Amino acid sequence: MSFVLSNLRGSLGVFLALTGHPLSSSDLVWSGLCRRWISPEALPLLELTAEKQLEVSERDAAVMLEEHYLQPPG
Repeated sequence: MSFVLSNLRGSLGVFLALTGHPLSSSDLVWSGLCRRWISPEALPLLELTAEKQLEVSERDAAVMLEEHYLQPPG
């Protein structure tokens, strides 16, 4: 985890290590810790796909993610 924290943008890792401050969803996207914000309604579909280990092509997976992608809440 220290490698991840030390490589975050804008000294964010140092700030988090010193303060333990929680990050908002927009902070997570800005920092690069996550690339997409997925709607809560999409989680059961994504969990089912993962649990069943369904063969999903990379393109189909990208389409599924784009379909449920949201702008991070404030």
